[in-house]
Amino acid sequence: MILGLLDATEGKIEWKGKSIDYSRTSEIGYLPEERGLYPKMKVKEQIVYLARLKGMQKKAILNELDYWLERFKVPEYKDKKVEELSKGNQQKITIYCISYT
Repeated sequence: MILGLLDATEGKIEWKGKSIDYSRTSEIGYLPEERGLYPKMKVKEQIVYLARLKGMQKKAILNELDYWLERFKVPEYKDKKVEELSKGNQQKITIYCISYT
């Protein structure tokens, strides 16, 4: 319902005291069961690619990359292919991509 895929049958959905509409979708992340990552890409490449799609400058991404990988407790995966990670760690990378980029 939050994403607009289903209509609410009753009630309303609010976040931070305001109704949610399309203009606020950039504030909401959705983590589906099937991750939208490219399995053959390395984690670093994946993050840089998605952040660049969001308009971030590569230098800014690289300046923050290690900090955020450390914060998500996955710095050792930076140069691994996504397909080499467990499902849980793939989800961490997905959350990182959704929340940071």
